Amino acid sequence: MAVRRRSEFMRMSAFFSRMNMNVIPVDAFNQQNRVIISDRPVGSYHGYVNSNNPGPRPSRVGAPYEPVFMLTGEKPRGGNWREEFARMLVSDRQFARAAVNYLWAHFFTVGIVDPPDAWDLGRINPKQPPAAPWGLHPTHPELIEALADEFIRSNYSVRRMIRLMVESNAYQLSSRYPGEWKPEFAPYFAKHFPRRLLAEEIYDAVITATRTEAPMSVQGFDKPVLYATQLPDPTEPSQDFNVRNFLTNFGRGDWWQLPRNSTTTVIQVLYFMNDSAINNRTFDNRGMNTRVSTLLRSTASDDELVRQMFLATLGRDPAEHEMATVNAAKIDDRERWLSNLQWVLLNKLDFIFNY
Repeated sequence: MAVRRRSEFMRMSAFFSRMNMNVIPVDAFNQQNRVIISDRPVGSYHGYVNSNNPGPRPSRVGAPYEPVFMLTGEKPRGGNWREEFARMLVSDRQFARAAVNYLWAHFFTVGIVDPPDAWDLGRINPKQPPAAPWGLHPTHPELIEALADEFIRSNYSVRRMIRLMVESNAYQLSSRYPGEWKPEFAPYFAKHFPRRLLAEEIYDAVITATRTEAPMSVQGFDKPVLYATQLPDPTEPSQDFNVRNFLTNFGRGDWWQLPRNSTTTVIQVLYFMNDSAINNRTFDNRGMNTRVSTLLRSTASDDELVRQMFLATLGRDPAEHEMATVNAAKIDDRERWLSNLQWVLLNKLDFIFNY
């Protein structure tokens, strides 16, 4: 592993020393903020730490640092240092490696280098392997290089890389492994590792499963949007607290002080079981047309209605034992029976995980 000095990090920080960040409240209570970033024509970075108030760091006099890109030693060609940093960053091959690895980790739950933000750049070249007992950092160095090549060749098209990954044989594998699973199989991606959906994906899954899509107004947009994955900013929809509350509970974050978090919590479980934003979507007449409403108007058999609800909510047909359980719970009140089924399916663990 290469040894890095503090001065190198200071010079990297200098790229941002001419940047202004203006925090503008969105609402009257300062609960939501927008950040406008601009650049000054002059400025420098000195690394000074006040000896009277050093905080957790040692006091430091510091000196002006000129920006130098750590990985290549390149200096900016012009005065817009932040723009120059972006140019240097993207032109470095490690950017392509890291980007495709982040995408891989998103879709496969585990990165080719994992954790995805903990690269050891001294252990990535199979032609120059590290000394024992260290091994190569990527589990599949040829794969990460091939993905990086394709990312660069596609002019850094994220859409192209997403399609390539999700259409791969590896992504199509089931999370159920035929035979005895062993931990040493994990680096080979021999099965799919379940991934909890992102907050926006869960919201969109709920409204799609229950057929309760509703327009959401977005500041600056000519037309409203229907899905949370279309929202451009974590402050949106600024006029709909219920949607924002849903996304906050499932870890959307705010890109500023609260990072995105896709872990599950007790609050999320209780929210799905009890909150009106979920429950009202499982009924027939609660001020909105729902999937239950549509199914009640259908002339299909009860078994077919159950099948349609499973397909719409979990993306699969019910198993024999599930169909038997649903039929055993059938009551004369057909709306209540279908409503109960919709509620149960939304609260199944399968619903918020990609298997």
